[in-house]
Parts: sequence; C-alpha cells; structure tokens
Amino acid sequence: MGERLDAVLVELAERDRRLDAASEPGQPPDSRRLREIDARNRLRSEALRLTQHLVIQREALGLVRHGTVQEQYPVPPRRQV
Repeated sequence: MGERLDAVLVELAERDRRLDAASEPGQPPDSRRLREIDARNRLRSEALRLTQHLVIQREALGLVRHGTVQEQYPVPPRRQV
C-alpha cells in the first residue's frame, strides 16, 4: 500500500510543478487550467484514500501509532483556483 501511495504522491508533486510553471500571476485561470486543478485535486483525494487504507492495514497488524505515516507520506492541501 505504501508503494502505491508513494507513486500517487510523486504524480501529485509533478502535477503541482506543472501547474506552478504554467501559472500567470494576475491572470484568471482558463478552462484547461481549471480542469488540470480539478484532476490534481482528485488525485489528492486518491492519496488520502490510500493513506486511510495504509492506516487500516497497520491497525490490522497491531500498530496503533500512525504519526510516521503522516511524516513519510505527507499529502499536500487542496489546490485552489
């Protein structure tokens, strides 16, 4: 589960880099950019879902402290327009 989560977080970081590189300060976002932000936020939701599944797996193994999960796999906040 950790490997899947890590792959999603890498993709999320790549999408953030592309969005940052293409942003034009002071300009309203066009429809393409809005779609990219929406797709990025859906990917973030998937990362949160995988984080929850990882925590559940750990609890099934008897592990009750999950701070390391949040440290190892930090999920960035939602991206606003």
